[in-house]
Amino acid sequence: MCDCDQDKRPSRIDYAQIMGEAATDAEWYQCNCDSKRTQLVYICHPLTEDVEGNVEKVKLICKALLQAQRDTWGEDGEIDICPVAPQLMLPYGLDAASKLDNEFALRQCLNLLAACDELWVYGDRCTAGMRAEIEFASENNIPVCWQEPCDE
Repeated sequence: MCDCDQDKRPSRIDYAQIMGEAATDAEWYQCNCDSKRTQLVYICHPLTEDVEGNVEKVKLICKALLQAQRDTWGEDGEIDICPVAPQLMLPYGLDAASKLDNEFALRQCLNLLAACDELWVYGDRCTAGMRAEIEFASENNIPVCWQEPCDE
């Protein structure tokens, strides 16, 4: 057994569900015990108001991150990051107009975030859900990395 805590992390199937089309190469998510552990990066981005538009933006962010990893993967044998984007999974089973569904979604997001190594904030504004994720990360010593301006 390796020391990468795989049993505490989502499976490759979970990643594929989270990442949608971007997760086509399953070997990106396999443990390679001879190299450093992949860092799971939680993507914090607005979702409400324009769900479809924001899902597309998150897809582009994840695609860019995965392509950058793929393009450099063979050079040093290490995979640095793997984006985790609940925005690509949760909207399809929940009603954004339902307060109960929103609370449930936030709880699921925080469960995913707890398994991640970093939180990367994207977007031009911070929603209440994003602020809750940022606060949770700060309280749990998960580094918060600001990738784009985010007005509070």
